Amino acid sequence: MDIKQAEQAILEVLNSITPRSSNGLEYSLLADKEKHQYQLLVSGWQQHKRVHGIVAQMDIRDNLIWVQEDGTDIGVANELMRLGIPENKIVLAYMMPSQKQKLEFVR
Repeated sequence: MDIKQAEQAILEVLNSITPRSSNGLEYSLLADKEKHQYQLLVSGWQQHKRVHGIVAQMDIRDNLIWVQEDGTDIGVANELMRLGIPENKIVLAYMMPSQKQKLEFVR
């Protein structure tokens, strides 16, 4: 896996999980291609509550994709694998090491 392939897969996943209908929420895809950091943010109002946060965040470091945050139902790692990224190139950084022991993912 090279950086270009990883970046292309990350951007495809983040674009695919961005809702088409926002219901008053705004989604922003941030991509720092120099530092290899990618985020999907949500902000706005739902009823009388302020909504603001990270939906998904991924980085590329040490030739691995680090999933820092995954607030999706589908799982961004699953989508990365569907696009051809091997499990051993994905780090589930948001998960405690003891939870990852039974999985094939890195670390």
